[in-house]
Amino acid sequence: MPRRWREYLITGIIGIGAAAVILVLARAPGPVGEGLQRLELSTYDWRMRLRPPLPRSEDIVLVAIDEQSLQELGVWPWPRDYHAQVIKHLKDAGAEIIAFDVVFAGVTSAEAAEDFLQKQDIYYEPSFSKADQQLEEAIQQAGNVVLAARIAEESIAGGEAQATYETADFPHWRFQDVARTIGMANVPIDIDNVVRRAWLGVEHQEQSYPTLGVQVAAEVLGVTAGELQNRIRQNVNPRALAPQQESFLIDFRGPVDQAFTRIPYYQVLWAEEPDTDLAPVAGKLVFIGGTAEILQDFYYYPLTVGSQREGGGRQISGVALQASITDALLRGAYIHPLAGKWIYVLGLILAAVVAVGTARLRPLPALAAVLVPALLAVVVVGVVLFMSGKLWVPLVGWAVGLVASYTMSTVYLEFTSERLRRQLRMAWERRVAPEVLEVILDNPGLAHVAGRRVSATVLFADMQGFTALCHEYPPEEVVETLNKYLSAATRSIRKHGGTLHKFIGDGVMAVFGDPLPQPDNARRAVLAAWEIVHGVAERYIRVGVHTGPLVAGDIGSEEFLEYTVIGDTVSTASRLEGLNKEYGTQIMLSAATVQAAGAGLQVRALGEATVRGRAESIEIYTLEGVDDDDQPTSPTASR
Repeated sequence: MPRRWREYLITGIIGIGAAAVILVLARAPGPVGEGLQRLELSTYDWRMRLRPPLPRSEDIVLVAIDEQSLQELGVWPWPRDYHAQVIKHLKDAGAEIIAFDVVFAGVTSAEAAEDFLQKQDIYYEPSFSKADQQLEEAIQQAGNVVLAARIAEESIAGGEAQATYETADFPHWRFQDVARTIGMANVPIDIDNVVRRAWLGVEHQEQSYPTLGVQVAAEVLGVTAGELQNRIRQNVNPRALAPQQESFLIDFRGPVDQAFTRIPYYQVLWAEEPDTDLAPVAGKLVFIGGTAEILQDFYYYPLTVGSQREGGGRQISGVALQASITDALLRGAYIHPLAGKWIYVLGLILAAVVAVGTARLRPLPALAAVLVPALLAVVVVGVVLFMSGKLWVPLVGWAVGLVASYTMSTVYLEFTSERLRRQLRMAWERRVAPEVLEVILDNPGLAHVAGRRVSATVLFADMQGFTALCHEYPPEEVVETLNKYLSAATRSIRKHGGTLHKFIGDGVMAVFGDPLPQPDNARRAVLAAWEIVHGVAERYIRVGVHTGPLVAGDIGSEEFLEYTVIGDTVSTASRLEGLNKEYGTQIMLSAATVQAAGAGLQVRALGEATVRGRAESIEIYTLEGVDDDDQPTSPTASR
């Protein structure tokens, strides 16, 4: 497997592993999981607040036991004949369903309580007071009253031990017998003390009781509570949020003070002509419950912002919460939490993309080009899906997972390939073309080369008359002329994929076909020589080119190493450059180079020449022209 792909694979695995840890922690108990869950819940609330509120409900009316009603009617609890009168007035006004978020447990007969204390009989059943009887008759005659029950946990502390037990407040059995049905008024509270969900049912003594909102909605829809619960299960996974007990997210209509019409309790009680005074309740679902602060039946909900929670503001009353649950069910407005398996699958795919992108672009560019766009995409897509499709995707889990993927991939690259790439870049970036450099960076073995034999083409060039130039012109002009020539030579060498090895005064040494193989290295060198000679028109440049075997590697001492090439091929190329002076030419090529360069070159044979340092003579040629359309299209070295 090529090194770059191996690097992609390793960083991808590292990124996926880091994101997987975050996604698991985000759904696990413990301080880290709880912290991530709190952040996720806050983003859920933020998305809820972004949505424009729906119009006021046309189906539900709240009869509020508010501060004004307490002022008018006295201290709570009120006599039950008040509730009997309210039920009668609402029924006469045409209310479709009357639901109480008030538990009518026990009886209100003072005499019965005294009898119970005297008899000390656990089977003694207190008798109904007159007010209780009136309430029973009103419930029976109305035929559309839904009553509330509630389960609570009590704690017992003794010494160092502490235990909890459940207590249940149900309506008196006689009220239950005449009521349309009963429902549990309990609601789940999340870890940040906010109500976002509603239970399908509540377990008590191994029996499940439907919740109040579910019961009322089922009555309106003409189905049983069990049928409605099954319908909810088909639309959402009720165990996605709390596996131990089924619940679903409440799709709040909007701020509670704008969602429902409210009528003070005392106005219903004192209505003289219910069909006229209470016209807003005709054909509506009526929820009756406490909204006065003294009753302490309030909850934080998603539309309560953080600052309001600290100050105790903008809470939702229990009765408005039950109305909101029923309203959402009647509208079929279900918010769908993304299934757990898709949270992992999509989150890990995103993490892999970030990790591979980090490896591909390198950490710093990837921060702006991969990580930030990925985070923005997660937020935008999460908001759009919530607003349009009511799909809740985990912004925090994914976002933290992406950051973890990027961070761990960066750490890996920093301690392995990235450090090596920096070493390679420092060694090669001024010697070769950018395209060749990218290929070299993919081959970390080139960071240190002990020595190897390669077949390549060596180019030497120098400027005629440089010594005289140094004597005749000011130093500044000499340096300017030399830099202009060397810059032109460097551009030509790098353009054709050559490696610039060194400057020797006015001389240039370059190699084609090393450190990475180039099948057409001879042709590249010849084309570069032609451009060097004709790119500095004001100066006479001489070039020698020879192709053959050479030794490449890091040569030097322990204190200083230099990557270079040595051997007969290097010496011959240098001697060919010097022969130009004897033959009056500018570009001298060996027969080996001409043969390896292929067709399309206009060369003239100069015969054989003896090169100092070689026992045998070699055939030499001078270059007189090249075909432009036969030049290489890319300077990139082959792998």
